[in-house]
Amino acid sequence: MAASALQIIQALSEGLVVPNDGRNIYKDECALSFDSPESPEGVFINLKTFLAYGADYVEQDHQRTGNRLYLQQKWTVKPKEEQVQEEVKVEEPPQKRPTKMAIGVEGGFDADLNDHPEFIKHWNVVVFPERLSVPHDNPDLPALLKTVIETIQVRGDASNLMQAFVWEDKPAVSVFAKDLVQLDNGIKISSNPKSWRCQESGLNENLWLNLSTGYIGSGRANWDGTGGTGAALRHFEETGRQYPLVVKLGTITPKGADVYSYAEDEMVEDPYLAQHLAHWGIDILQLTITDKTMSELLIDYNVNYDFGRQSEAGVKLEELSGPGFIGLKNLGNSCYCNSVYQVLFATAAFRQRYFDRSFEVLMNPPDNPPDHLITQLSKLAVGLLSNRYVDQKSIAPKTLRALLGKGHPLFSTGEQQDAAEYLQHVLKLVSRSEVARNGDPADDVSRQFTFEMETRLECLSSHQVRYQSVKENVLEFSVPLEAVTNLDQYNDFIERQKAARESHVPFRENPVFMEIPFEAVLENFLAPGRIEGFQSPVSKLIGSASHSHRLKTFPNYLVIRLAKYTLAENWTSKKLDVSIDFPEELNLEALRSKGPQEGEQLMEDAGAPAAIKPSAEIVDAMVNAFGFGENASKRAAVATKNQGTEEAVQWLLEHGEDADINDPLESEKPKGSATTFVADPESLAMITALGISDNHAARGLKETGGDVERAVDWCFNHDEEISMEDVGGSSSSSSGSSAAEVVDGPASYRLLGFINHIGSGTSSGHYACHIKKDGKWAIFNDSSVAASLHPSKDLGYVYIYERSV
Repeated sequence: MAASALQIIQALSEGLVVPNDGRNIYKDECALSFDSPESPEGVFINLKTFLAYGADYVEQDHQRTGNRLYLQQKWTVKPKEEQVQEEVKVEEPPQKRPTKMAIGVEGGFDADLNDHPEFIKHWNVVVFPERLSVPHDNPDLPALLKTVIETIQVRGDASNLMQAFVWEDKPAVSVFAKDLVQLDNGIKISSNPKSWRCQESGLNENLWLNLSTGYIGSGRANWDGTGGTGAALRHFEETGRQYPLVVKLGTITPKGADVYSYAEDEMVEDPYLAQHLAHWGIDILQLTITDKTMSELLIDYNVNYDFGRQSEAGVKLEELSGPGFIGLKNLGNSCYCNSVYQVLFATAAFRQRYFDRSFEVLMNPPDNPPDHLITQLSKLAVGLLSNRYVDQKSIAPKTLRALLGKGHPLFSTGEQQDAAEYLQHVLKLVSRSEVARNGDPADDVSRQFTFEMETRLECLSSHQVRYQSVKENVLEFSVPLEAVTNLDQYNDFIERQKAARESHVPFRENPVFMEIPFEAVLENFLAPGRIEGFQSPVSKLIGSASHSHRLKTFPNYLVIRLAKYTLAENWTSKKLDVSIDFPEELNLEALRSKGPQEGEQLMEDAGAPAAIKPSAEIVDAMVNAFGFGENASKRAAVATKNQGTEEAVQWLLEHGEDADINDPLESEKPKGSATTFVADPESLAMITALGISDNHAARGLKETGGDVERAVDWCFNHDEEISMEDVGGSSSSSSGSSAAEVVDGPASYRLLGFINHIGSGTSSGHYACHIKKDGKWAIFNDSSVAASLHPSKDLGYVYIYERSV
């Protein structure tokens, strides 16, 4: 039989191509399941497509593609006796402590913190359908086949490469470094670390030198309450915020140092550091490390904080397992992805679309499953909701994460991101994939999260009103700090915390949060806001307007984000320490829009956008304090209706990739500069084939210079009705996403789950989620799933409600 197998392999090998031309290789995970080389039969790699398939799907792939030659990769655990014998012979090296804030690289954290058994790795060439098998190291295998096998063995798996698995804390070059102002005030600083002292407190640790003024001040307190008084920051503020760059003295070496920019609010790189230090008499070549770097302090925090512990308030929790209680492995800052996947697949909508119909999808896969979102969602549904992977307790959604992040400036990286923004991103791509199928519109589960938000605008000089609607999938509630009920208790806690820092003693009290009734949050949402700089369409005068928001429709699933991350007075990111007990049963009929009322006079130009002039104060702050472009700052001010700099900055951070973000406002373009845009008919047809209206597609092409791919993305990001006047034509057809396509029903909801965030900002820290299943709460913390005794629903960031009637 062996000879027969070799003869067949010889014939089949003649058409093989070595995958060294940039072709992706998926070898670590089945394209249609979470089977891996560790599975009982391993995985079979198609030697033509270089996609791996588990035992349940390899026969199907053979029949569909006609390929007969596969490379089986199978790992078996090395017997313990052999491991023990080897341990006697070879002394095990000590576990290395991380030396850099990185995952999956030398000196960084291990990508998988779980203990690994030792494996024996088997590679076999397998012929289908006969399933004839020959070891990969058989000397009689054809030379070309051997080269293909060696290439597969050496190359990394494509999903690991695409997800930018390795992340490191690499600071950007400061915008202030090149032309840094350095005062000639006669100050000279010794290169002897023993002589360094904080000029305010006399401390000799955690010292930061202001590179512009020569002032030495202690830094802010460390995560454990020790480390400094914040003198360096106060100096920056007391000198008019003119001198932003500081260097941590104890970290200076010939290779560089920790440099922080107060204006940019992050660690930065100063390419001219040696020159800037020499100005103060410090020779960078003579210095060595005498204090912990910021990366080392962060490493200390991560080493000491057990993100995987299954406890709440120190109580050991009961581990849960079974269908619906499968964990998701952290792939390197992927906790925000894992939390979103878990809450989405806890909804009946995702279960019915991607689990109940998974057999249909997975048994009829496309040619390239790793690039097909519906296939990968069905694969995840089976992984999470069936009993297939109960024994291993968790799975690693590498391919799905890579696919959802492909081409995105944030989600394609291995850095931590905002879970709420990622949830919106997932829903957008789900909608795009389902629309592209031209199937049943009901298959687009994103519709069940979509609602119409109505804005009522009233000109306070003419008292005419305008009603406008846009589609949203996240309802944002701001935090009414004026409604805090325990302000004295909270302030006392802050004072004790401050006193501990100033006394340089650890502060270990349980945190006190500002408590706000949920009713106050609703009242704050319902209250009208005020817009300054509004040009009345009646009088044409600049004045004020009021605006309020209501929901025209209520979706089956309502996602609420609590805006607890804001900007402090010094323009740095700040997390509001608030406790708002979101109810498990919620009726929001008070938020339902009633539309135009009897006696209201509608604005004559009701279909046109509000004529708002950007606030000069907001634009100046964004340009001078943040370094944003003037046109982008003006667009942000107008888009947020001049509500404030904080709102404008947050809007711009979310819309920085818009094609027209740096273009002048239409109202500021020279008269006669507008040209009629005529969309290319072929490009228009390609976009409208995705279910996008002619008007919307034409506007998308105009905004992106005729680029079809970017136009499609623009249309999905700007999903409101757009008149043909915007693109230089005329038509009465409505947008492809009409109100009739939006799900509506009673505004009665029950809490399905919520996502918590631990940390000072949404792009750092850690995410976990709580989900209520079978009447009981469970906590999903990456790979760990446990019963929750005290779900912290008062400290959530994103809440997912499902309709209860």
